[in-house]
Amino acid sequence: MTSHVVPGLEARLALAETIGREAGAMALDFFARRETLIIETKRDPQDLVSIADREVENLIRDRDRGGLPGRWRARRRVWPRFRPLRLHMGG
Repeated sequence: MTSHVVPGLEARLALAETIGREAGAMALDFFARRETLIIETKRDPQDLVSIADREVENLIRDRDRGGLPGRWRARRRVWPRFRPLRLHMGG
């Protein structure tokens, strides 16, 4: 049986795991402070986004920008304008 080794696969896996752990820690921190989150709407009133959503996504994009070669590299998202909508996320 022939083994097909993808060059750099282990390094990409290690980077993805590191990024995932860091993003997860950030998301958990936002979750712990969920009562203070400001929820915004996009174009559709049912399409909601919070600062946590944006910050976690930006962290992932920033961290993998230089680490994943070629097609794996993500571009930084430019967020559309949002209309603030304050929701209580009490627990």
